[in-house]
Order: sequence, then structure tokens, then C-alpha cells
Amino acid sequence: MLLYRKSVLYFLVFLIFGTLSLGRAFSVFSPLRLFGLPFYITDVFILFSLPLAMKGFWDLRRLPGWFYAPFSLLFFLAEVYLFHGLLIDHSPYALRSAVLSVYLLFVPVVWFMFKRAFRPEYFLVLLVLANVGSVIFGAGIGPQVWLANTRGFNLTLFYGVTIAFLLPFGLECLTDIRSRWLVWGITGINVFMVINGCVRSSWAALIVLLVFYILIFRSKWKALIIAYGMIMISVGSLLLLQGVFVREGQLRFVQRTQGTFYFITQTLDRVKALSRKSYVDKHGLGAKDFVLENAETRDIELENAAEENAAEENAQDIMPLSEAAGNAYSNMTWRIGVWKATFSAGMKSPLWGNGFSKLLIYDQSLVTAEIRGPGADSGIVPPHNEFLTVFYRMGLIGIVLFVWINGFVFWRGLRRLGGESDPICRACLAGALGALVVWHIAAQFFDLIDSPPTNIILWMLLGLVLVLLYGRDIERAEV
Repeated sequence: MLLYRKSVLYFLVFLIFGTLSLGRAFSVFSPLRLFGLPFYITDVFILFSLPLAMKGFWDLRRLPGWFYAPFSLLFFLAEVYLFHGLLIDHSPYALRSAVLSVYLLFVPVVWFMFKRAFRPEYFLVLLVLANVGSVIFGAGIGPQVWLANTRGFNLTLFYGVTIAFLLPFGLECLTDIRSRWLVWGITGINVFMVINGCVRSSWAALIVLLVFYILIFRSKWKALIIAYGMIMISVGSLLLLQGVFVREGQLRFVQRTQGTFYFITQTLDRVKALSRKSYVDKHGLGAKDFVLENAETRDIELENAAEENAAEENAQDIMPLSEAAGNAYSNMTWRIGVWKATFSAGMKSPLWGNGFSKLLIYDQSLVTAEIRGPGADSGIVPPHNEFLTVFYRMGLIGIVLFVWINGFVFWRGLRRLGGESDPICRACLAGALGALVVWHIAAQFFDLIDSPPTNIILWMLLGLVLVLLYGRDIERAEV
């Protein structure tokens, strides 16, 4: 049994290192096939660790019932949907929802493996070493066979997770100024990689993370200001060097920013137009008679009404866009269309959801590729939102359980932070909570929960927070 546990531990470390270093290229490696379908490295790990995962699942009973009960309900509900899809509906597409069912076992695996023997310093070393690999591949250095499947979005998520752990570690555990500067420099490199990844959901996640740390580290505000300043100096220097050596047109992140601001401008104009139309319909006024509803004198015309009307008619001329910036704008409008279609499909069975066997087919205007099967590069369009994915598959029951599990762990973690006396455990707990912030913010706009290499990060982070919350208490009780 001891040899088996060590084997699972080594396999888990290998999985974490490979995923964080190589992203999707590592996780979709298929050493086996099951019924003609690819069996990915993440699936192989679950199968290999299944006896230990079941033992860990049983051991989760020692945690508060407010977590164990909803987690068990979500797991068994998901298994019912999975087996119904495979055995009754005979749908191979049900296997795509393994990320919502069997992948939950990463929580008990992490809990059982580390509840008595978690060493935060070893974990941070593993994280930094994996980060070196992800930066190398993210910069386009490495064998092309790997680079083709790495997927930049996965790497920007992993950069965000690394930043989430490095910042608290530097604030809580390091006193030597040179050591702190080294950590801030590494953090700055990761921020730079996030910016150049041109994934706006990762940008949003990074901004929210920095605000989150301002709130929880407000007692260390001076050190935090210095940290943010050093990180910005590092990022600014790298951007300056990039601007000098990259001369082929605009930088991609500038084009992405243009497309984002264009989308915001268009959205605000549309809201104004709808507001104006609503007022005109209500009062029976023409555009030239449009007046302020709450003005002291109702005969005051809007001086810029004509200009606004002209802007609406010539909306495409508001901001001249490059092709890349235009694509960035189109991507955002496409995503909103996918969300609307997913929600409408989910409302056909709002309580229990549509299960795992039904393939969500969108209007042709939203389809980006031909469907080629349930495996990797399938051409299937996911909902690009974690809550919509769970809602469509498992209905309101599933989404309530999912939100409760994540909310409970996060809230308990926040409460524990204030009373944690061990600096490195406090840093690791803050890092895990920050990484959860990064994951959930990015998951509002991307298919993190549908993809194995990004999905496993969520369940492992939840397991890690549980270890930091309750592991040492259980260890003391058993001594």
C-alpha cells in the first residue's frame, strides 16, 4: 500500500508539472484508447488512483457536513448522468462531461495524499520549476510538435495561478530585500506573459486578483505598494524591449485592447439608443423633441442629440480598426451569442438539466468548425462560461451545488486567513484562494471547466484549500 501511495504521489507531481509547463499539449497526450476513444493522461491518472480516490472520498466525511453533503450529491448526480449517457443513450459525447463527474475525484485524491504531509515550500518549488517551462514554451521556444498543441490560453491561466502564489509568498515569507526583488521580477515576467498572451479573460482575472490582494493584505499595504511598483517596473522594461525589437505592425495586445474598447463603445451607444427609443415611445416624441425627463424645464433639448443620432448611423466609423482588432471585437459579440443560445437551450430543462449525452448544437453563425467527434480538436463549441456549462448539463440543482461547494471552501479559507499564524501556510492559503479567483474570473469567458488541463486546476485547488484548512487539525487529533 505504501508503494502504491508513493506511485500515486509521483504520478500526481508529474501531472501537475507537465500540465503547468506544457498546458494542453501534455494533458491531451493519449497513451491509451478505450472503445476507440482517446484516453488522456488525466484520465489515466484518475484510473490509476481510483482505489486511493475512493478511500479519500470516504475520508472526506471527517470534513464539515456543509461541504461533504453537497459535494457527494454533486458527484453522484454527475455519475448518474454519465452512466445514463454511456449505457442507455450510448452517446460517446457523454465522455466529454467526465470533467464534471469523475474529475471531481481530484479533490479526495489531493486531500488524502496531503492532509498529513503537505509541505508548502516543496509545492512552491514545483510551481516555480513548472513556470520556467511554461514561460519558455509561451515565448515560442521549443519543439514545434509541442507548441502547436500548447494553446496560449492555458498558459496564461497558469501564469495567473503562479502570480497568485508568488505574491503572498514574497509578502509573508521573505524578509531579505534581494530575495523579494527576485520574486517580484519573476512575477513581473509572468504578468508580461499574461499581457502578451492577448487573452482578455486572463487580463480581467489578473486585475481582479491584484484588487483581491489589496483587500486581504491591507495591513501590509506598504510592502504591497512596493511589490506592485517593482512588478510594474519589470513589466514596463520588458514591454519597452519588446517595442524596440518587434517592428512588424502593432503589437497584438494593443490590437486586442482596441477591439475591447470598440466593443465597449458600441455597447454603450446601443444602450443609449435603447434608452432614447424607450423614452420616445413612452412620450410620443420625435428625435428632435427628445428632452431630459427630470429637467427643471421640460423644453430643454439635448444639445448633442443630433450628434448621437449621427454616431449611431455611422457606428462602424467610430474607431478605425485593424483586422486583428476587428476580430477581437467580433469574438466578443460571438461569445455573447453563444451564452444566449446556451441559456435558451438550458431553459428547456431548467431543473435537472439536459444531461451529458446531448450535444449542444448552435446556430450555424456560431459554429467555428465541423464536428469531428468527442475527443480533442472535436470542433464542438463549448458554452465558454462555467455556470452556463453546469446549468445546461445539470440544471439548477447542479448549479446550486457547484456554487455552494466553491463558495463554502472560499469563504472558510478567507475566515482562516486572519487567524493563521504560520507565515508559509498563510501564504499558501492566500495563494490558493487567489488562484481560485483567477480561475473563476477567467472561467466566466472561456471553456476552463470543459477542458481537462484547466478543469483539473479547479478541483486540485479546492482540495489544497481543504488540506490547509483541516489537514493539520486532523493530524493533531490523531496524535
